[in-house]
Amino acid sequence: MAAKMKIEILKRTVCDGEPVAPGDVVSASEKDANFLINMEESRKQTTKAGWQG
Repeated sequence: MAAKMKIEILKRTVCDGEPVAPGDVVSASEKDANFLINMEESRKQTTKAGWQG
C-alpha cells in the first residue's frame, strides 16, 4: 500500500482523478502529493484545516 500524505490545495486542479479547489485538504498518495507540491498547486498540511494562529 502506498504511503498517504495530507496536502492543502492552492489552485484548482485534479487529485486522484477528482476535481479539487483552493483550500481543500486531501489525502493523496505520496507520489501525487509531491507532484502537486512541486507544481506549486499544493503544500503539505502541517496544521488542522481552518486553524488560524
